[in-house]
Amino acid sequence: KSWSYWRKLPSDLPLLLIRGEKTDALFLSVAKKLKKLLPHMDYEEVNAGHLFPQAAPEETASIIEAWLDKHQLR
Repeated sequence: KSWSYWRKLPSDLPLLLIRGEKTDALFLSVAKKLKKLLPHMDYEEVNAGHLFPQAAPEETASIIEAWLDKHQLR
């Protein structure tokens, strides 16, 4: 049932999903399903685990900054 809530998000709502490639908390299959449900969502992966903001802060910041610029949010 929780998947139905994702479909209710407006298609013009900017969304960014960042996933650590080595995480065991957000499986790639789940990320792919979200991307299918939300085709307007931007998806990036970081070469780290679940705590990628701490393990790869520069890469994470770069992804977020580029995404904010893309959507003119800063």
